[in-house]
Amino acid sequence: MRGGVATKVEIKKLAQLANSQTQPNRINILLAEDDEYNSEVVSRFLTAIGYSVAVARDGLEVLEMAQAAIPDLILMDIRMPHLNGLEAIRCLRSMPHLSAIPIIVVTALAMPEDREKCLAAGADEYLSKPFRLFELRRAMERQLAAQQKSLQLLPLLTDFVTQSHQA
Repeated sequence: MRGGVATKVEIKKLAQLANSQTQPNRINILLAEDDEYNSEVVSRFLTAIGYSVAVARDGLEVLEMAQAAIPDLILMDIRMPHLNGLEAIRCLRSMPHLSAIPIIVVTALAMPEDREKCLAAGADEYLSKPFRLFELRRAMERQLAAQQKSLQLLPLLTDFVTQSHQA
């Protein structure tokens, strides 16, 4: 992605590479992006590599869509109408049933303090625009892998707590 624009060749190459590897089992991604072109490029790429993508155009829609169908991961722009991305992240983190969803911020805000604000609000990872699609894919894979490890450890933690209370 150069200057916020991915070339058709870049999208095709990445999609071909992804299709030659094991594809995810239709992991659900909620893309929060108000720019129609950016959402189209990212949606097409993610769909081409096997993800299911829903697009929210503003922060309020993010909250509504996340509650209606809990996504596996959220890609969050910060500058959006009605409710900005930082406020949407804080709201998501305050809801117990949505608080563990990995959130990757994808934004044009590129100052070091912007990154810190996003992480302090509850984002798990931060990418500044323009970014390359393979960077986005790697960030998503990191977050989804970390979420999977957490889910695998949950039964062990539950057993430990149960045994502690019985002793």
